[in-house]
Amino acid sequence: MDICRRYGENVKAASPESPFSSFVDNSPIQRKERWVTVSVRNPHIPGKDIATFLSRFCTMRKDPAHILDGNGFWTGKWSVLVKLHRDKSSSDGVRHLPQSFSLGSSPGIIDYPDQPQTCRKCDELGHWMKNCKSTACRNGQVTGHDTKVKAASPESPLSSFMGNSPIQLKKRWVTVSVRNPHTPVKDITTFLSRFCTVLTDPAHILDGNGFWTGKWSVLVKLHRDKSSSDGVRHLPQSFSLGSSPGTIDYQDQPQTCRKCDELGHCMKNCKSTACRNDQVTGHDTKVKVVSPESPFSSFMGNSPIQMKERWVTVSVRNPHTPVKDITTFLSRFCTVLTDPAHILDGNGFWTGKWSVLVKLHRDKSSSDGVRHLPESFSLGSSLGTIDYLDQPQTCRKCGELRHLIKNSESSACRNCQGTGHDTKDYPKKKACNLCGLEEHVYKDCPQRVKTYAAALKYAQVKQVPPIFNAGI
Repeated sequence: MDICRRYGENVKAASPESPFSSFVDNSPIQRKERWVTVSVRNPHIPGKDIATFLSRFCTMRKDPAHILDGNGFWTGKWSVLVKLHRDKSSSDGVRHLPQSFSLGSSPGIIDYPDQPQTCRKCDELGHWMKNCKSTACRNGQVTGHDTKVKAASPESPLSSFMGNSPIQLKKRWVTVSVRNPHTPVKDITTFLSRFCTVLTDPAHILDGNGFWTGKWSVLVKLHRDKSSSDGVRHLPQSFSLGSSPGTIDYQDQPQTCRKCDELGHCMKNCKSTACRNDQVTGHDTKVKVVSPESPFSSFMGNSPIQMKERWVTVSVRNPHTPVKDITTFLSRFCTVLTDPAHILDGNGFWTGKWSVLVKLHRDKSSSDGVRHLPESFSLGSSLGTIDYLDQPQTCRKCGELRHLIKNSESSACRNCQGTGHDTKDYPKKKACNLCGLEEHVYKDCPQRVKTYAAALKYAQVKQVPPIFNAGI
């Protein structure tokens, strides 16, 4: 230990004539082997490409290896053992690795101990990218143009490729998310083919436990578009297949408003009042205006698309509620096409909810021509909720739209919609909340599935069997 201490002091205080001066700023301690963590956004980047890139700046000791989490799944990062090179022009005599890089269109970062703070825009030390004041292009360190659009002279043979670069039009992995998990894969492929070339069929994206996340991964190739700022025809950020909305996400995707499809702002900051269907003001997107002479005018408010089959999620607080009672209740408002099925979680356990396929009925008095299901209900003393796509926001107290129960100002009774008494003090006999009749309540409903206790209560025992009289 004393020898190491004296060696460090001699190196630190070495004069130019001292034999220790050659080790200053080039200390073997600084250039020792280090474990480097490499993270690339594209998980399909080969490990060999990462090794080739790192070999430009250091000596590779081991090939890149996957970094696994506690469950043995890959975290998307690699671990590499390298040895840094000397650099006399550096403050510590070591040639450090770049903090950020890109392989094609896939960005990545490098992290290791004693890594100096570097700006990812100008590569200078002492500040972050968000505080950088440099306006120079990272490619040529010249001002006047952005890094993404490198200037090319009209005489340059590369000028014809500006805005149509093969790098910009290269293959990209696209993540597609649709709210309806039953959307056919072929429909997603057909939709994407309108905007790009689909190279692979959509594949399920699984989580760490091997369960589907509800998203698809698709390899596509974007098309050219000279009118676009970057010469690429981008995919829509949001879309809908029937009544099921969805989103598309990929690298270098520009920020697009989901309401007006313009760039530079989000939907929450959009000031446009035009309809998304025909870009005309005066009506909302959900209620498209059709002239009385149009052959489609008779379908407005009664569209077969609005009344298509829908998957409904039913949740009841009492897990022992019979499935037949749920079917009986739903049949009062819609046509039940399938029996309620249990919704299971990722581990195969029941979540306490049912999934039912129904078909909504027509209602000309409704704003969209559909008779919607109640958002909340009760079967006896057991409360429940109903949820499905395009379900309007309904107050659970007064049944009106566009506000919640906490903001409701109504004092009317929920049973008769009259004032002067509360719902709990309803003077008349309450109606059965299963079949809707006022002749009885839920516990006495003939359509209710009888439990064992109810069967004993209403059974007429004529005679006690002799076996029970034995020994009395």
